[in-house]
Amino acid sequence: AGARLRLFRMLAIVGLPLLLVGTLELCLRIAGFGRPTTFFVPVTGSGLFTSNQSFGERFFPAPIARTPPVVVFEVPKPAPTFRVFVLGGSAAMGTPDATFGLSRHLQVILDERYPERSIEVINAAMTAINTHVVRVIAKECLRFEPDLLVVYAGNNEVVGPYGPGTVFDRFSGSGALVRASIRLKGTRVGQLADRLMTRLEASAPRPGSWGGLSMFLDRRVEADDPRLAAVYGH
Repeated sequence: AGARLRLFRMLAIVGLPLLLVGTLELCLRIAGFGRPTTFFVPVTGSGLFTSNQSFGERFFPAPIARTPPVVVFEVPKPAPTFRVFVLGGSAAMGTPDATFGLSRHLQVILDERYPERSIEVINAAMTAINTHVVRVIAKECLRFEPDLLVVYAGNNEVVGPYGPGTVFDRFSGSGALVRASIRLKGTRVGQLADRLMTRLEASAPRPGSWGGLSMFLDRRVEADDPRLAAVYGH
């Protein structure tokens, strides 16, 4: 009887909240609330996938959310295509013009070096992101039969999402909390909670438009800042 009572209490404490959250998530999806949060989304009825232009809202305030370059590719991957994804921040993406960025350079070089091969280089980079975000995109890229992932990153670890110098969100020294927050924001319930928090914090100073690196002038992080140890750990 004691074991059954403990089990019942555990189910009540853990199971009931999960059931309520799951029900709310389902209701929000049926009602059409929220937006897709994956980096790639299907092009309806075409067998193609493209970059999700609202992906950045999972990590940035909506008024300044960055967008990925527009790419389109086939699923499943056509044989015998050699598929490459390029990951990273603005330097990898090719800011200010992605058509002249690393992905395009790599495509031209590989086409010239291996003219007999069908090679496809997909730009999966985006301005202002760091490895917290790159990790999410990389895991998603694995669904699309990559032969190679090219990662060019590192310069946004302090000022990017969850960094100590960021203007986008609060800094967190816990990698587990960062990953939990990212997963939560990938749900409709998380989007609803984020929207409510934004309204409650309406008076908090947040950039209303994109200002590039000038946005971080008053958020400088010294070389001996103790928070950098957590950044290196992440």
